[in-house]
Amino acid sequence: MANETGEGKKQQRGQETRGKIVDAAIRLIARNGAASVTHRAVASEANVSLALTTYHFDAIEGILETAFKKLSTSEIRRFKEIYQASETSGSPLEDTVDYIATQVIREATEFREESIAGSELMIEAMRSETLAQAVDDMIEVRLDFWTATLKSLGSQAPRRDATIMLCSLLGSFFITMARGKEATELARTRKRILYDLQSLLSLQEHQDES
Repeated sequence: MANETGEGKKQQRGQETRGKIVDAAIRLIARNGAASVTHRAVASEANVSLALTTYHFDAIEGILETAFKKLSTSEIRRFKEIYQASETSGSPLEDTVDYIATQVIREATEFREESIAGSELMIEAMRSETLAQAVDDMIEVRLDFWTATLKSLGSQAPRRDATIMLCSLLGSFFITMARGKEATELARTRKRILYDLQSLLSLQEHQDES
């Protein structure tokens, strides 16, 4: 029993140390970009020994991949919180626009550091096959959401339209982050999302009529 308790505490300490390393890497990425992540820099930021950092992550790519997965999982959890807490207006289109716009602004303000780090890692994925797979998994989750949403709104090509909406939202998000005017962007962001959704659905109606 004593050995089991001791082993459990050891595993818990290991998980806590691993979490500190990943969190430190996220802060470094947000401040200085993915290239700033080295074992020594992460150890210093996390206030742990270099030996512990290399013990938990023998390669930098492992730190970057784990950091991206944590960022993605946290963002999806926050999105679900907004979705579940949102009030319905009776219009599925208006409701969708409201909680998506709220999510975009919230990520750009309350979770700005995490958003910058996630964006940096998406760019870094262009150079890393391992990281690219993690990004691809994240994109698939978002495409699945938009495919289901657009299908419920009447899209006849929901997967294609999901890709268009995801690209539009990523662009809108980067613009919002870069302009540094997030606090005043909610109404504008909402209008952009509503316009894009209405344009997609309206285009299909016109195609049906022709």
